[in-house]
Amino acid sequence: MPCILITLAIEVLVILGAQPLEHLVSTVDASIAGAAHVPVTLGSERFLWLNLAPLEFTMPSHDYIELAAYILVSAVAIGIISIFRLFPAPLRFFVNFNFLIVAGEASYLLLAGHLGYDSNTFSTLMLETMTAIWLVLPLFIGTVTILFPFTLLASIAIILSTVVFDIVLAASRYAAFIVILNHSGPILMADLYLSFGPLLDVIPLTGIFAIFLGLLARRLRRDPEAWAWL
Repeated sequence: MPCILITLAIEVLVILGAQPLEHLVSTVDASIAGAAHVPVTLGSERFLWLNLAPLEFTMPSHDYIELAAYILVSAVAIGIISIFRLFPAPLRFFVNFNFLIVAGEASYLLLAGHLGYDSNTFSTLMLETMTAIWLVLPLFIGTVTILFPFTLLASIAIILSTVVFDIVLAASRYAAFIVILNHSGPILMADLYLSFGPLLDVIPLTGIFAIFLGLLARRLRRDPEAWAWL
């Protein structure tokens, strides 16, 4: 019961602080982009009960020669990596996945001439996705934490550390994506979102939880009765 109450309390704090937190992230990321000589402006977008301020920026366009070069280089890279097996299997699959996305997006641009979304749509998608994760994360991590015999302080530490880490990670990634796309153009939009976007958050968050699980196992090792269920 105390862990449930703590989880709900942190969730309420996140909900109440979501609006000022989002504006703080947008303002800081705008300053980072400006320091990288990327001109941005703060837009306005309604999401749930929040008024978001997505960063609006421009991207260079690609000509047919550039798109054909992206397709050719990606195909050659996939062939070399797959035939000669330059990396271990998990890394090889991940690298090939990135090249496939880039080649697919280049092929679509070559045939259609433009994507179904632009830089501002991408920016809004990134901001809405990471805001939704911030709102859901305390409840999700808190629910998983309740399933284990963590102490009250450990439960608070797990929830707060994952929330704070994800906020810093998402804010840094948002600014980095805008700087990269301002120089690369739309060819990397899908790859950045699918390979390095919010879906990747599960890896560091799982790592944080695993650290606390290791500490819990070390504590319970001194209590044989705790392992009787095995």
